[in-house]
Amino acid sequence: MISAFLSTALVTILISYLFGRKLAAPLFKIMDGIKTLSEGEYGKLYPEKGLYKEVYGQLNALSRELQEGELQKRKLDRLREEWIENISHDLKTPLTSIKGYAEILLEDSYRKTSEEKTRYLKVTKEKADYIEQLLKT
Repeated sequence: MISAFLSTALVTILISYLFGRKLAAPLFKIMDGIKTLSEGEYGKLYPEKGLYKEVYGQLNALSRELQEGELQKRKLDRLREEWIENISHDLKTPLTSIKGYAEILLEDSYRKTSEEKTRYLKVTKEKADYIEQLLKT
């Protein structure tokens, strides 16, 4: 009688263990998927089947959204870098003119007429206004 009870208990424990593993395996897969997403790996998709079909579907949707967000971020970073390069170039050109005219005005070896000084100062002001306009937009 004790051996029958032990046999039944052992079979029950074994069946419970196997059934528990069968139910828990998809949960471990889902947890692995979440960990994979948290590490920035968005390409892995899971088959949407079984008891957790909707959860797998949501995990796949999240993966696609995160991947799209990452692509958009890279695109914006690239556009920002291009914009900075363009602004830098647009600032360097008038700045070079301003610096050149200032050096000419400060140079003592050549006597400048009043008209030349006025012309150099007008160009310098125009370039400064251009830079100011660039910074406003």
